[in-house]
Amino acid sequence: MNKAQNPSDRATANTAGRATAHSPRVPKEKRASALRAARDKAQAFSADDQARAASNLHQLLEEVCATGELKKLDVVDKAGLGGGNTTDSTKRLDTYTLPENASSSRRKRLAKKPGKYFEIAEAIATLRNESSAPFICQVFEGCTFGADREFLTRWEEERWARLAQLLRAMSVAVAKKSNIDVYWTEAAQGNGQYDHKTDRLICAEQPLDMVGCSAGLAGYQAHPGELPPIPSVLLGTTPLAEQSPAKLHLSNGEELEIFALISLEVRLALAPVGRTGEPGPLLEFRSRLDARGKKDGELVLKGVYFDETDGVLEINGAGLVGREAEHVRLTDFIIPDARYRDGCSNDYWAWEEVSPGLLQEIFGAWEAPLDMSHVRSGIDANRVPPSRFEADTAAFFLNAYLMSDALETELMGACKSRAAVLDQFRDTLDEKILGAEADANSRWRSLQAE
Repeated sequence: MNKAQNPSDRATANTAGRATAHSPRVPKEKRASALRAARDKAQAFSADDQARAASNLHQLLEEVCATGELKKLDVVDKAGLGGGNTTDSTKRLDTYTLPENASSSRRKRLAKKPGKYFEIAEAIATLRNESSAPFICQVFEGCTFGADREFLTRWEEERWARLAQLLRAMSVAVAKKSNIDVYWTEAAQGNGQYDHKTDRLICAEQPLDMVGCSAGLAGYQAHPGELPPIPSVLLGTTPLAEQSPAKLHLSNGEELEIFALISLEVRLALAPVGRTGEPGPLLEFRSRLDARGKKDGELVLKGVYFDETDGVLEINGAGLVGREAEHVRLTDFIIPDARYRDGCSNDYWAWEEVSPGLLQEIFGAWEAPLDMSHVRSGIDANRVPPSRFEADTAAFFLNAYLMSDALETELMGACKSRAAVLDQFRDTLDEKILGAEADANSRWRSLQAE
């Protein structure tokens, strides 16, 4: 990938047009509907989900009551938990909330059914005169409940739940160490556009953050040109379809017959998850393109990102292997459907909460296992930790990557890299702004001297 681009470069009409045409945010309503459906169907509410929801609700109540505008007693009464004038009804929250250092006995008393969590979230929303969907989503953030991903055995549930918990713990530690919350605060300010094909920030007459990342990216999808660079690391890949013949058109006039392959990248990202805007772990999904010459089998494109317009893939020349051209177009190619993009094309990226069920779905697949060669190369064969997962499976390698310091080191590096790209862009942009101001002042002085 290249370093930050000079801000004098302009955003292309192609990506700028996509940003302007972006659809409204609706994922919170969709997720809340799925959660309500799970409640109505009496879907299993596992022990891990119980603890996660209770912890989330504790944090939510602390947040909304911090300013004094709302009191826990108001929430309790609105949710139908009131115990009368002589009773401290806030104690009834004990079975629905879980502070960080709660005792084991309190954990055992947690509600075994999810219904009241909905009522409490809806009570908060009513008292604040806001939509209930974001609050419901925040309460069940990171839960398998409502995701249509259920477990077959207690052993299955326990190991995937534990893996999700460990990923969250590591990500929180990296977020604090890297001050990534500062990055996200600064990234939400100013104008510009991220060119994902070259990994550069460029000048553009649009906010750098067009989607409002502080509202949370969980359950969301967007074109990468609509939001700041996101710290993330590659976990694995899987083909979206078999390789297919295509034509490659280079801006220097050369044309090549190739075999092209689009794969799904599964990554671990560190970005705002939900309504609070607090950075946390997300599984990120991208599509990448690899291509080889049809005659000689030589690598032509390796792991490049692209824009998709009317069945044509637009690629930056920096992705070429062994050739030089400013731009590349790929045609006559059967483009597979994008996974985890909910109807959007392959040039959109998507983010989902790290939940036990989603981890099981992706890293527990036997028929089409995730290619984890990138992860395997970063693990010391002499330091592979004991694991709950079968050897040589995707989950086994993810666990080893996590339990060693390899994953956190890479994620920390990604945080520093994104911050450096933003800092360099802003420094160069500041120089341009100061130059423009100096020219204007010089012009005004000349007017006065006439």
